Amino acid sequence: MQRDLNCSNVAAKAGITSNLVVWAFAPLVLAPISEQFGRRAMMLASSIFFTLCFIPQALAPNIVIVIVFRGLQGAAASSANR
Repeated sequence: MQRDLNCSNVAAKAGITSNLVVWAFAPLVLAPISEQFGRRAMMLASSIFFTLCFIPQALAPNIVIVIVFRGLQGAAASSANR
């Protein structure tokens, strides 16, 4: 990734870090939403969103896109952890 996106080692590791940090804090927002609209709908939406987040990461022209979408993917993955 460092070679393909021309980024530093720190920037490459920021993608993994953003996933983990968002994964930790997203349930604070997602848990009340799932209570309001139902767990089935929340799990279905988050599963679809999680899967779709792979596309921009694979086609990313720079590291910023990877970091943002890994964070969003971490939020979608955390919906099962509440």
